[in-house]
Amino acid sequence: MSGRYLSGADLRGADLSNANLTNADLSNALFCFANLQGANMIGANLSGLQISRGKMTGARMSRADLQGASFYGADLTGADLIGAKMNGAQMNGANLSGAKMSRANLSGAQLWGANLRGANLTNADLTGAKMPKGWVFRG
Repeated sequence: MSGRYLSGADLRGADLSNANLTNADLSNALFCFANLQGANMIGANLSGLQISRGKMTGARMSRADLQGASFYGADLTGADLIGAKMNGAQMNGANLSGAKMSRANLSGAQLWGANLRGANLTNADLTGAKMPKGWVFRG
């Protein structure tokens, strides 16, 4: 499904584990409760994507456009988000433990209640990001 146009698709509960979605347009798609574990979404347009309570462990989303996406309660453990555009993303309650987010743009992102344990935020833009209570970035 590499390079596919799936903008606005309703894929709630879909199992797309290990799918190749490189450079696909998934903007404004609905993936609530979907399984995207290990999926390859490098360079994909995921802006406005909704994947609340979805599974994205080990997903590869480097250089992806995730602006305004909603990851409420999603599991992104160990996800590759290097250089991703995540400004304005809603990641409240998301599990981002061990996620690779170096050079990611997280400006204005909502991260309340997110698990950032072991996440790599080296050179990430956190301007105006709403971080978990008591969390201090030591990048």
